[in-house]
Amino acid sequence: MNDLIQQIESWIQSRQLIRLSLLEKGIGRKVLHGRILQYSASEQLILFYHDDEKKVYNLALSEIEDLEASSNPKEEKQEQEKSQKNHKKNNQAVQDPEREKLLEETLTICQRLSKEELSRILPLLKLIHQKKEK
Repeated sequence: MNDLIQQIESWIQSRQLIRLSLLEKGIGRKVLHGRILQYSASEQLILFYHDDEKKVYNLALSEIEDLEASSNPKEEKQEQEKSQKNHKKNNQAVQDPEREKLLEETLTICQRLSKEELSRILPLLKLIHQKKEK
């Protein structure tokens, strides 16, 4: 934990561009790109400035799935655009209660299937997903 705190403090001092991943309930994975403004060790909170949204987030360390220095800004931008596209899709999905009910029922059924049964339906799901992406 001390290594993480030292790394965070180093990023604050150097104003390092950071890639931060969170898991948001009902939305999924969200990736933010920006800078850490402050860190409170006693409260385990990070004050994070999101560069593109021009917005400040107050995040608990427990909310953060991954935290790393950004390496290639071009790749980071592409990944962020992809994340935003997925975020919009997920938001649309959350707003459709009928879809949510179907998804819940599908997941319940899948959880009861054996490994072999799951391996048989996975190609079909992948095929449907590929057609949807085109």
